[in-house]
Amino acid sequence: MGQVRLSKLRRFATLAFQNSIRLHSDSILLFNERRHQTAFYISVIAMEEMAKAKELEHFWFHSWGDGRADPDFEQKFLLRLFDHKAKQKAFAVREMLEYSPKFLKLIDSKQLDNKKLRALYVGLERNKDKVRIDGKVLTPGMIKKGDAKRQISLINSELKEFIRLMDAQGGCFDIEEMDSILNNPVTRDLVSSWKSRTGLKSRKWWRTYWRKELNSR
Repeated sequence: MGQVRLSKLRRFATLAFQNSIRLHSDSILLFNERRHQTAFYISVIAMEEMAKAKELEHFWFHSWGDGRADPDFEQKFLLRLFDHKAKQKAFAVREMLEYSPKFLKLIDSKQLDNKKLRALYVGLERNKDKVRIDGKVLTPGMIKKGDAKRQISLINSELKEFIRLMDAQGGCFDIEEMDSILNNPVTRDLVSSWKSRTGLKSRKWWRTYWRKELNSR
């Protein structure tokens, strides 16, 4: 079985990151046009693309520095990039203790992915392999302005952190082309234009977690 060229992995990561910025920009445009449901959907996709870019960057770096993984392992890694829940978890996993436990549960239970689809489609609620025929009809209107604002703010705060690291350290990623995207004035203007914040990610969750750990001992 063959393997993906390192140059392709590097380009894959760069293009995925660039696409996440495009999707973030589109979600803001839709939000400003009061298309909150579609803005929410696009923002969750932006989150998945950003996670994909970071996972690819990490995989490329270790493949380049530590040697190539087994082809079967590489195939499993690439297949995971098609898994929406896996990408949503990957977005938060490296700083898991800084995220709201409710948000992490939303990801782990696939409720975030279901909510993402609910922002687009009209349908009936499904429980595993059965459709709840006695339930109400679900519509995109159930996704509110606040849902979209929180989701967009989460992506924007992540980009702000990337830019902060970029400015403090002279680089954020191990792939220079990804740093170049962060340094692009268009990217920086986009990030600075969004003024809202969210508590979905905050150091307070880290403090809450360790306080509970200490009290349980």
